[in-house]
Amino acid sequence: MRIAIDARELEGKPTGVGRYLANLLRCWLAGEGSEEFILYHRSPIEAAEWMGNPRLRLRKVERGLLPFGVWWQQAALPRAMRADKPDVLFAPADSLPLRWRGPSLLTVHDLSYEAHPEWFGTAEGWRRRYFARRSAKKASAVVAISGFTARELTSRYGIGEEKVHVVHHGIDDTLRCSPFTPEEELRRRIGMERSFVLMVGSLFERRFPLQIIRAFERLGDLGVGLVLAGDDRRKERTELREEIRSAGLEDRVRWLQYCPEEDLCGLYRSAEALIALSLYEGFSLPPLEAMSFGLPAIVSARGAQLEVYGESAMTVAEENEENIAAAIRSVLTDGALRDELVANGTELAGRLTLERSAQATLDLIRGTAGGADA
Repeated sequence: MRIAIDARELEGKPTGVGRYLANLLRCWLAGEGSEEFILYHRSPIEAAEWMGNPRLRLRKVERGLLPFGVWWQQAALPRAMRADKPDVLFAPADSLPLRWRGPSLLTVHDLSYEAHPEWFGTAEGWRRRYFARRSAKKASAVVAISGFTARELTSRYGIGEEKVHVVHHGIDDTLRCSPFTPEEELRRRIGMERSFVLMVGSLFERRFPLQIIRAFERLGDLGVGLVLAGDDRRKERTELREEIRSAGLEDRVRWLQYCPEEDLCGLYRSAEALIALSLYEGFSLPPLEAMSFGLPAIVSARGAQLEVYGESAMTVAEENEENIAAAIRSVLTDGALRDELVANGTELAGRLTLERSAQATLDLIRGTAGGADA
C-alpha cells in the first residue's frame, strides 16, 4: 500500500501538528508493515532518525507560480499524486486537496476558526473555514483528536458520527529520554536561578498569556518565576517584554520564543509545574508531555482540556489573575495535592500512549484505503 501524506507541517521548525505527524511516522516506520509512505513537501524537512527508512520516500513538489500554501495543496499536490498513484491520502492538518479523487483520511485538530472567527484575520479565517468544511465533508473518514472536536465536527458541519473517529494524542518515552540541556547550563543561559512554572506552546489570546504573566504579581512572596516557551502569535500583539517590564517582573519572567527540543526537555526536567490554560483547544499536548516528566499540570476547566485532563490536573474554571495565582500557589505549596496530581498525571500518561494513537490511526488509513474506490 502506498500512503501519500501532506508533509508541509514537517518543514522548517515543526511545532504542534508537525510534531504530531513526526511522532506518527516514527512509530509507523519502527513497526512491521508493507506500507510505503510518500511525504509531499515544498521546503526542506529537517533530518530525523526515521528518514533513512526504505519504506519512506520524500517527494518535493515545487511551488512554481503558487505563492501560498493553500494553492500548493489544492493544485500542485493533487497533480503530483495523480502521477504517483498512491492508494490513500493522509492529511494531518485540517484540510486536504479537494481535487483528489481517491480515498482519504483527514485529521481535524480543532474548529477554533468556526467557534471564534474573531481570533483570525479576515482572509485567514475565510480560508480555514472554507477548506476545513469542504475537506471534512469530502474525506472518506475523519480523525478527531478528542471527543470535544468530534462533537464540534458533527454539530457545526453536520458530519455523521459514523464517519468521525476519536483518536487521542499519545506520549511515549522518546521525549523524556531524549538528549536535554543540563539544568545548570539552561538556567544560566536563560537567567533563571529561581524555581519556575513553565508554559509551552504558541502564545494566542485564547491561552491567556497576559493573565498568566500578571498572576505572578500576586506570587511575589513565593519568589517563583515563569518561563514562556513559544512564539507570540496573538492577533492583537502588544510588546510582550514591555508587558513583563510594566508588571515589574523582569527578574521573574522569561520569554524564550522558539525552543529547541533539547532545551524543551531541559525545561520539563527543571520546572516545578506546567500551566496550559485555554479558552478553546482540540486536545492540548503539553500537559501530557509534562505529566510524562512527573510534573503537575494546571489546565482550564473547559472543552477538550477538561475532557482529557479533568481528573489528572489542577483545573481553573475562570481564567482571571486571581484564580490563576491561587491555582499556582496550591500546586506549589500543598504537598498532598501535588503528590496526587503527579500520581494521576503519571497514570494518564501511561494510558495515552503514542503506540496506541499511531496504531489506531494507521488502522484507519488501512481501512479507508480498503473501503473506498481509488
